[in-house]
Amino acid sequence: MTEVLQMRQYAYEAKGWVRLLTFFSNEIVYLKTRLSEVLESDTKPHALDHAEKLQEDFLTQDKIIALLTSELKDQIRLLDNKVYERDGTLQIVINNQKRLRVEMNKSAGLFLKIKKEFTEYQNKA
Repeated sequence: MTEVLQMRQYAYEAKGWVRLLTFFSNEIVYLKTRLSEVLESDTKPHALDHAEKLQEDFLTQDKIIALLTSELKDQIRLLDNKVYERDGTLQIVINNQKRLRVEMNKSAGLFLKIKKEFTEYQNKA
């Protein structure tokens, strides 16, 4: 794959990740709303403790989403402006993309774990 095609693919991949993070963010908002609705009807003693843990998990995911979104925007800026061609940062761009790929996989895994925990909590309520 030529360098130009590789960088285009990286930009496409990074922009896709931004869309995915937007989806995760919207889902977290939805889960927070659902959590408050479930709490209104859940009178079991453990409910508040579990809800607090879920809320902490939601806040952690919000922070991760914000951080990754910022890093992805920086990466996209480098790719779209072809900065790597002017100042020789090609290897930095490649290393960033590899690291972001790993971080996105972790974030997606964490999101699915949180969503699963919420679903299990909701089913017990």
